[in-house]
Amino acid sequence: MYVDEEAAAWGHAITLEKRHFVSMMHIGAACEDSIRVEVGRGYMEDLCVRMSGFIWAESLEKIEKRVTWPKDWWQAFKLRWFPKWALSRWPATYDEIDIERRVYEKICPHVAVPEGGRHYEFLAHGRDMHILRQPT
Repeated sequence: MYVDEEAAAWGHAITLEKRHFVSMMHIGAACEDSIRVEVGRGYMEDLCVRMSGFIWAESLEKIEKRVTWPKDWWQAFKLRWFPKWALSRWPATYDEIDIERRVYEKICPHVAVPEGGRHYEFLAHGRDMHILRQPT
């Protein structure tokens, strides 16, 4: 228990209790070899725990975009305040970056199943799995 004595002297009682917390995530055992856990310090020196790894997934779509912005404050100033004739004589310069993101729909963390197993059928057919299981 923690009591702020200075605040209590002014009639503002502050009593804090240390509480226990748990953060847990369940991941398929087949991903175990690719999991990496990093512990470090984040913004304002608070504790930062990062876990990363690989799982099998189907890419639904790929989004590509080029983002540009004025190179510095002077280039932004020129774009906003210079007349067209001045911009044609002293054009603004830009920085740019290409961004590529993939959108995934079907994700399977149980990657160690044999090919042709139920999880592979899910990745191949998704919600239409009942079609595969109908008797012939």
